Amino acid sequence: MTARFDRLRPSGDRGGSGVELKSGNLHSYWDSRLGSSETGQFVNQPALTIQSQHPKAGSLDMDPEHWAREDFELRSQVYSFTGDGTEASPALYSDAYAVDARETSYARATLAGYRLAEFLNSRF
Repeated sequence: MTARFDRLRPSGDRGGSGVELKSGNLHSYWDSRLGSSETGQFVNQPALTIQSQHPKAGSLDMDPEHWAREDFELRSQVYSFTGDGTEASPALYSDAYAVDARETSYARATLAGYRLAEFLNSRF
């Protein structure tokens, strides 16, 4: 996740933690797109779903600088809500935003898993 600096948050939004939603904050919202340990689906459902929806590409980019750039390029999607993201004007997102957030989270988590496996397999 990237950090956003604007007139309301000149020191940054702490990776979304400083952006208020009606319930919680932007960072915790994105963290929860895969499920939570309280849902019972935290490991089973995403593991079965995301790998089938996102098969491994032939080759993986293993450069962490490129990974950071990929995340930075998602900023327009992450911050595409209405409202200021403050307590007085919480960020509001559409149903389409929620669907896109889930899909992006699945895709990024799958890619992270493939990269971790590639890294471990190259070392052991």
